[in-house]
Amino acid sequence: MPFTPQNPHLTVALVLGGHFGQFADPLDWVARSFELDVRVDRQLLMESLAVNGGGVASKAKAEAIGSDKRTKFRIELFGRCQGQLVALCGITFSPVRLPLATLEERAIDLSVLNPQQVLGVQATAGKRPDSLDGLTTEDPILRLLPVNIFSRAFFREKLELIEKDRKIKLLDAGEAAVVRLLKPWLFYDVPLSSRKKKPVNLLPF
Repeated sequence: MPFTPQNPHLTVALVLGGHFGQFADPLDWVARSFELDVRVDRQLLMESLAVNGGGVASKAKAEAIGSDKRTKFRIELFGRCQGQLVALCGITFSPVRLPLATLEERAIDLSVLNPQQVLGVQATAGKRPDSLDGLTTEDPILRLLPVNIFSRAFFREKLELIEKDRKIKLLDAGEAAVVRLLKPWLFYDVPLSSRKKKPVNLLPF
């Protein structure tokens, strides 16, 4: 599966609103935002949509390859934000062509410049020679990857819960927050503090 912590990919939580005319448009927009010279195969995406939930608009999801025949795209509608549909847009990438440090910089710019559209960005370079096994927990607050950029407004409750976690470092980026893992774990499931109530109705990246 290309969209697992073991494989390089990025995911953007995007408020659709009236900004996109076709189902494939958000994926191409995300690719351009990260300066990836590739487009999703729209015919294959629509064929996938017809098979995977095309009949229920709020739960539609689809996958397709890109114009380079290597990149994988995925889009899944997940809930709403202020009455507007939210899509999780996933794209695989080469860590050689797009290093995580560069990806994080572009993710911060994307989040800060589009605060009404971009709720968050997560990414991983996949399993590396220095990678440590992911840390799991039952019913976590959310799963962190090596790169995590979150909207402060949308993820306020979750950020308040995790800001004192000693396994992560939280940096201020204005309207966005950068959350980094302190060790090269493949992922980290943030546990719920027994002293806090679990937030509801937030995206489970």
